[in-house]
Amino acid sequence: MHAMPGETPETARSSDVVAVERCLFEVRQGRPVCLIDGEHWLVIAGLEGAQTGHFSLLRAFADGPIELLISAGRAAALGLGAWPVCLPCRSEDETRRLIALAVDHPVALDRAALAQDARPVERRSMADAALGLARAAEALPALLIARPNGSERLRRQVAEGVILTATVAAVDAFRAHRLSRVTRMSEADVPLHDGQTGRFVAYRAPGASTDHVAILVGRPETADAPLVRLHSACFTGDIFHSLRCDCREQLMGSLTRMAGEGAGIICYLAQEGRGIGIANKLRAYMLQDHGFDTLEANEALGFDADERDFSVAAAMLRDLGATRVRILTNNPDKIAALREGGIAIAERVASTATLNRHNERYFRARIEKSGYLFAPR
Repeated sequence: MHAMPGETPETARSSDVVAVERCLFEVRQGRPVCLIDGEHWLVIAGLEGAQTGHFSLLRAFADGPIELLISAGRAAALGLGAWPVCLPCRSEDETRRLIALAVDHPVALDRAALAQDARPVERRSMADAALGLARAAEALPALLIARPNGSERLRRQVAEGVILTATVAAVDAFRAHRLSRVTRMSEADVPLHDGQTGRFVAYRAPGASTDHVAILVGRPETADAPLVRLHSACFTGDIFHSLRCDCREQLMGSLTRMAGEGAGIICYLAQEGRGIGIANKLRAYMLQDHGFDTLEANEALGFDADERDFSVAAAMLRDLGATRVRILTNNPDKIAALREGGIAIAERVASTATLNRHNERYFRARIEKSGYLFAPR
């Protein structure tokens, strides 16, 4: 984006970031925002927080019907093709039906009728940016959309700041780089089990609603290549000991191992449910209960199988001065992300986990579909 008169390029980039961050919050709350791509405008609203009044507002701006935009992944799950599509919204009181289109098991829906109604998006770049905003907000990648008719009301509300705007280019740039830079916010020592003490360091990334935390065990700064684990937050597993995954076992085992070595770092990443958030993770669990595996369920909701971005961990490690590490993982994506972020990998240290009847399909899917290097026990 070109700088406006009186702006430096750096100031213009900063204003773009702020605009996208504000739009993320609005999308998460279901309030309308406007995407701009040259002369083209698209008003969007997050489906989950949408209220009847939002339908009326969108309709006042629209040149044509209000529609539901769904991602390529969700369209594929519904048998509508491998690209984003739009479906008509017939009334202001059908939020329940629209959410069902976005989250229910595909076999529970009339897919033949949907195929008759569905139409491809007109401007793929705008659709991708809109759905990208939803993903970054950890909202459903399903949005109410309206193509503006050039109404003075919309332009007035944009000018007054009632309706926020962001350019497609700004959204794309934000999504590409938002986790490659973090700010250290605070830190403190925290006593842990078995007499251990961890140094907790909180980090914040642009647009994030939750902070990431590095947990320093012992004295990792004295190690040539400290042991490191990238651990994605798991509310159900880490806190409530869910048997559907191995998250708590991996977390506690990593702490014990690092304490034994006298040095280690856990990058505790606020990327619940492979980056889709707790609400969508629970939706994915419901689909898993009806036959989908852990990766298919995310895709059936319209997400990628794994939405996490481990570049944020590389940024945290660089800030801590840990640029050469031994990584405790079975996930090749974590190794690749750290290398791409400038972290040298001295060694991959395998981790183990305990199989049970609740997590067996979880592991099988990861091994067969994502190259997970798993040593069961």
